[in-house]
Amino acid sequence: MMNFNKFLPLKQRVSVAYHIAPLTKNYAYKFFEHQLAIAKANTKIFKDNAVETIITSSKCIPRVINTLALKAMQVAVNNKMDCVEQECVMHALDELGI
Repeated sequence: MMNFNKFLPLKQRVSVAYHIAPLTKNYAYKFFEHQLAIAKANTKIFKDNAVETIITSSKCIPRVINTLALKAMQVAVNNKMDCVEQECVMHALDELGI
């Protein structure tokens, strides 16, 4: 998109471009657990199959993992659920168009 003429002024100001590769599946799980630890989650918020669906669907990209997890939590809260189940993640995937 940066090659479109309307973005030329922005492209001229960007001095560094960097591509971050997806995480390995094992590291993606550790990333997920770390994010929950940072949030001081002391109860199990996500069911195992929900985490598996998030990791697989996100293709281990951290930004997508965070986006899916947040949307799935919103779905769970809206449905008055105690934890995030796989159906919440599936609904989040539909809403996000992933």
